[in-house]
Amino acid sequence: MKLKTVILALALALLANCNSGPDQKVIRTEEIIDNVFTLEITFGADEQSLPDEYLLAGPRGIIVADNGDIIVSDERRLKVFDSSGNPKRIIGRPGQGPGEFGRLVFPCISETGYITVINPMNNPHYNLFKPDYSFVERKNLQNSELHKKLKQTHNWYHAYFNMIFSYSPEEKLIYTQADGKLEGNVQKSYFAIIYQKGEHITTIANYESEDWLEASYISNGSLEFTLLPGRKIVYMHTGEHRYKENDSWYYSMFIHDLKTHEQEEIKRLYSPVTIPDSVIYPKENTFEGMTDAEKLYKERSKKLKKAGVYSPVQALSSDGDFLFAVTYEYHMKKGYVVDVFDVNSKQYLRSIYFPFISSAIKNGYAYRLKTGSDIFPEVEKYKVNPAVYGK
Repeated sequence: MKLKTVILALALALLANCNSGPDQKVIRTEEIIDNVFTLEITFGADEQSLPDEYLLAGPRGIIVADNGDIIVSDERRLKVFDSSGNPKRIIGRPGQGPGEFGRLVFPCISETGYITVINPMNNPHYNLFKPDYSFVERKNLQNSELHKKLKQTHNWYHAYFNMIFSYSPEEKLIYTQADGKLEGNVQKSYFAIIYQKGEHITTIANYESEDWLEASYISNGSLEFTLLPGRKIVYMHTGEHRYKENDSWYYSMFIHDLKTHEQEEIKRLYSPVTIPDSVIYPKENTFEGMTDAEKLYKERSKKLKKAGVYSPVQALSSDGDFLFAVTYEYHMKKGYVVDVFDVNSKQYLRSIYFPFISSAIKNGYAYRLKTGSDIFPEVEKYKVNPAVYGK
């Protein structure tokens, strides 16, 4: 097994353990709102109400359109359901041609409604669809001019395209991982957010990482971002954008305008959360007997033990002009503590509990792609308590 394959497998297995959420005791002075999600519908596994082709088998991702359509990537297709979970249409099919999908299918949707479906493995490419789901184009990324320019500009050996949000066929926001050029026995890793409009390419953020191991982004942080209306995004490196001032800790997020490339900062006071031994030393070592994985497992524990505390934020999401920063604070019965911000005023509003990290939030609804080895996959749609938005 190649080293990077081992790293990826180890990260996925251990990430599940980390997200189990040990109960953390963090002192907060403000009230934290709980019971913010009310389940409205569940669909995807009901053989009596769905035709066979719409039943979910191994879903990879979920996006939501402005009209409420719920789009799930599954079985190398996009399965489209209306806002009530009724089957609507299927986009694409397995294959390597235009509008066809490979083994891994990851959909992204922008505020304009364009859907970009990326296959990052082997021969990386994407398929682009209009808001009415009609096919636009299929492009190979491996030999693209974009790939060549990024390698030249950043001195990268190879770039991996993880997510692409298309505002139009000529305008895209791209999230990449990259290998640096080998220097002796050292090869650095990078994570970057790239904005492309026609032939112009702008690097919004570019951060070096020790490796791709999950311990690095738990302790040292990761590059996180979410899209906002009006061609804006919010991003932060959860390790770099934290600092101590007058014995208090703060984290920062940056609103970046893609039209003007102006930036504004949002700051938030936080209390560092200790990484518990149950995360540093998981009870089950899935990779016992695998030499490379055993070594990485030990390095992971050593790295987390040295760090001592989590980075301040583990994920960002948004719903219109409301920004959600998911922290590592966790309550066994209530879930993750999430800080809510008004992007327009750049002000912190309140904190809430998310019982789970949602797959998508849109127009006052949260969506969860529920999967597991012992259950049939389902989509759950929840109504978000209006109090979250101050209503």
